[in-house]
Amino acid sequence: LITYDVSDAAGNAATQVVRTVNVIPDTTAPVITLNGNASIDLNVGGTYTEQGATATDDLDGDITAGIVIGGVVDTNIGGTYLITYDVSDAAGNAATQV
Repeated sequence: LITYDVSDAAGNAATQVVRTVNVIPDTTAPVITLNGNASIDLNVGGTYTEQGATATDDLDGDITAGIVIGGVVDTNIGGTYLITYDVSDAAGNAATQV
């Protein structure tokens, strides 16, 4: 609460005015969006090119630079490889992993 008080030169006090300030914590998680397709088919020996992702937050804006990419693709060995993308905003809210 913030209160405002004032008196004039004769000592007459004004009616006190109170302002209530509510500080609402950031509880909204950022959103990660993949660049390109979520599934990529490559031939053994092909070249995997990381397409990346973007991340936005309602308060922090563009937080793409904070994305942590996990996983490795070995195109010399056939199989399914998962690449993960994680990011958190300044308040510590983690995005749903993509």
